[in-house]
Amino acid sequence: MEGQPPRKKNKNLFSFFQRTGQPTESTTSDGLTEDLPSFPSEVEHHSSSNISIEREPGKRKAGPYQPRLVEYPRTQGKSQSYRFRAKWFNQFPWLEYSPTTDRVYFFYCYLFRNDGNPSNCSALVTSGYNQWKRVNDGAKCVFLTHLRSSKHNMCERRAKDLMKPSQHIDKVIHTISNEEVERRRLRLKTSIRRHVEKNTEIDKVVLKNAPKNAQYIALSIQKEILHIMVNKVRRMVREEVGNGYFCILVNEAQNASKREQMAIILRFVNGQGILTERYFDIKSVSDTTSSSLKNETVNVLEVLKIRGQGYDGANNMRGAWNGLQALFLRDCPYAYYIHCLAHRLQLVLVYTAKEVDVIWEFFSHMDNIINIITSSPKRVTELQSAQRIEIELMLAIGERESGSGANQVGNLQRSGETRWSSHCDSIKSLIDIYNSTCAVFENLSVHCPNGKSRGEVRDILTAVRFVFTTTKLLHKLRDDDWEEFLEEVKKFCSKHDIEIPDLESLYKVGPCRSRDPITMKHHYHFHVFSEAIDYVLMELNTRFNDTSVELLTLSAALDPRDSFASFNSYDICTLAEKFYPEDFPKEDIRTLEYELRHYELDMKTESRFQVSTLIELCRQLTESRRSEIYVMVTRLICLVLTLPISTATTERAFSAMKHVKTDLRNKMEMNFLLIV
Repeated sequence: MEGQPPRKKNKNLFSFFQRTGQPTESTTSDGLTEDLPSFPSEVEHHSSSNISIEREPGKRKAGPYQPRLVEYPRTQGKSQSYRFRAKWFNQFPWLEYSPTTDRVYFFYCYLFRNDGNPSNCSALVTSGYNQWKRVNDGAKCVFLTHLRSSKHNMCERRAKDLMKPSQHIDKVIHTISNEEVERRRLRLKTSIRRHVEKNTEIDKVVLKNAPKNAQYIALSIQKEILHIMVNKVRRMVREEVGNGYFCILVNEAQNASKREQMAIILRFVNGQGILTERYFDIKSVSDTTSSSLKNETVNVLEVLKIRGQGYDGANNMRGAWNGLQALFLRDCPYAYYIHCLAHRLQLVLVYTAKEVDVIWEFFSHMDNIINIITSSPKRVTELQSAQRIEIELMLAIGERESGSGANQVGNLQRSGETRWSSHCDSIKSLIDIYNSTCAVFENLSVHCPNGKSRGEVRDILTAVRFVFTTTKLLHKLRDDDWEEFLEEVKKFCSKHDIEIPDLESLYKVGPCRSRDPITMKHHYHFHVFSEAIDYVLMELNTRFNDTSVELLTLSAALDPRDSFASFNSYDICTLAEKFYPEDFPKEDIRTLEYELRHYELDMKTESRFQVSTLIELCRQLTESRRSEIYVMVTRLICLVLTLPISTATTERAFSAMKHVKTDLRNKMEMNFLLIV
């Protein structure tokens, strides 16, 4: 009773529902107080007029609440009155009685009732029962009928199991040996990893040698284990991001079952000052409209913390009015969108290859060569045999060096509009095995004379610097390096016995001469070489001339290369004030200006900060604890680093998914695919 000292070590059912650090009389249990009647707090004799207590296990001392009253209220029937009898407590020990409502409840069923489906709970569990006439009605007794039900038996077993503390999982874990722990871990790993090398240690703990209740071979159990692992990984990613800002990288693609899926990658600077990209989620989307993609993204992320968006150049992603980037900008105006730089450069090459006729013809012929050889396994075998013969000959005459990984037999690579650097890789593969390719075509012409064939993480400043240096190199190549380029072409032709035309002869277009007579050298110099470079430069200027480029240009003032040669306090303050006004109010801008004066002198005088990338600088600031001194500068550096360079991480996520969900496993559901 209230005012008496609590009992010492008598464990009972209700001690397992007590909150730690709370006295027994006042402890409550979460989730067990919904829609419940009032009960008295004492278990002595009471009158039903002054009873008031919540129905909570923590406020009861010995079990179900069973007050022994002098007289119980009567309920008038048709011919006589009926009332509750105290002897029923002995017959049904799990019975509870409420003097306030004059009703009985089944305590075990109340504790372990199915809250997910209230319709399964009878009045004996929820609202109480007071039809006393039907209690002693022989075989039709309501209590006996409920006692025979499977739901009651299940709840009673659970209550009895709960009252056996020696069998609880927390006690069992501490009592088992280290060897048993290792055996259970090995069994768990083996159940998740389907393809495991057979060995005697694994055979001892799995399948027939495992306990019947811990074999982990049921698909539902395996999914549950993997779900726990996924939630742990996501929790770790959220903790790693903390309260900082992040950028999202999103891309969508079809899987083996022709369903659209969307991968979400987070890019952020962690607590150690290290730029990090983490795979966070993959969602199945009904369609690829911008609104659908946004809704799926918002379900797993907090939009107000986004400070950058990285997508490809599809209309549903980069649309200025209704694209995904525009929808996010409405909710968070500082989540700047940067079109994947790798996609931009690829589009420059694709456009140039289509617009310059000679280059388009070259890639068309190269595609035909690749199709002819790769379409036949016999020709692929001939190509590889010719390569082996050539490699052996080159090694014998000393023109090649032997070594681990050198002199590998390769194949021709096909170029594609959406595959980055594929045009360059395709050309290099043809140059490397040019003689072997010619040997295959010579053999094909002999046997078929009349036949025809059938058909690493970089920071954003480094990436932008490469774009501008590429532009300068192209200008230099166009203006000064034509003769050097021509000499290399002549050497290649001489090495492979390719006929070199007379460059001083007149150039003909078809059967007729051109209207203005020009030489072959003039044609290749200005109509092919210079024209191709002009198209590349025009596309570079077009695709890298927007707000994101201005943002990246101002960010270059933070570049630590060459002892902070690009440092500019005005550009840094302009960057913070113009693009991040929410993160840098006017007071913080003044603080930033003050910090930059000390920051410039400090960085230039200490050798540990003489690094080449912004990523390394951020790490050094954190390790040296300078980030606690230059708070505003460090905040701005972290925001710049979160800006995306490319969506390569999302592409790698889709590549990994292809190894899991194949044509043979195209029925795999998205929930299980996410776990794997």
